[in-house]
Amino acid sequence: MLHAKDGEEAAYYLELLKSEIKLAIIDINLPVLSGLDLIWRLVKRKKPEPLKIIATTSTAVIHGPLLEKVVNEFGVSAMVRKPMAPQMWRKTIQAVLSGQPGASGRARSHAALAGP
Repeated sequence: MLHAKDGEEAAYYLELLKSEIKLAIIDINLPVLSGLDLIWRLVKRKKPEPLKIIATTSTAVIHGPLLEKVVNEFGVSAMVRKPMAPQMWRKTIQAVLSGQPGASGRARSHAALAGP
């Protein structure tokens, strides 16, 4: 597992290790390069097919039009509302990696990138 201090560092790791990273947990409110901008960058670059994205935020804007846009247009597998209990994180990650439809819940504030 890799941790990035901001969106630019996460983008660097995602590019450098694109064939090895299978899951990116991206906070919408990352500093330097926001999580939404990072996800948009991934979409524009045609993210590697095996990469799954879980977007997370502590803000109340996790519902409605923004949620639909992020999930449908940006290809995000799940949206998670922070904070979220560790056992719920496990269930959400397992669901995303197994290809089950989007999930929602609560979590932590940074980009975490997980490999095989």
